[in-house]
Amino acid sequence: MKVRMISFLFKVMILMFGSVGAAQADNGFSEDTIVGTWAINGPGFFISSAPPPFTGGAPANGIARFVFNEDGTCDAQFITNFDGTVVVSTPIISCNFFVTPDGFGQFTAFNSSPLSPFTVNFIIVNKDEIFGILEGTTIAQFTFKRQDSGDDDDDDD
Repeated sequence: MKVRMISFLFKVMILMFGSVGAAQADNGFSEDTIVGTWAINGPGFFISSAPPPFTGGAPANGIARFVFNEDGTCDAQFITNFDGTVVVSTPIISCNFFVTPDGFGQFTAFNSSPLSPFTVNFIIVNKDEIFGILEGTTIAQFTFKRQDSGDDDDDDD
């Protein structure tokens, strides 16, 4: 109940403050800003309603590879450590995202996990970095960094 209330209040604050000065907040962000592959890292913990064998208050930490596609869909592979138990995510069944001109956005993904669906609210820092927070029974924060293999096709000298 507390989690839903906090989530609701946070969304109300975004709606209230997000609409103030909307013309000045148009920083030119769009879905195209984040299209591509991202590496994600973030700590968190279950707060309640965790599926067995996990319990409320259990720590969690995860890494992921996340792909935002041009058509507004997304795909991901997560590896998460829940209180010492490593879990590799099941394949994403569906995922959609949006970005507002001020750089806020959200994605919701569905898979066969008992924690599904999961929703992440985020803010774009720049073209290579995003900060995100997870909604639901797990409190988690994420840093997304644009994935780069280090290969430079322009470096032919």
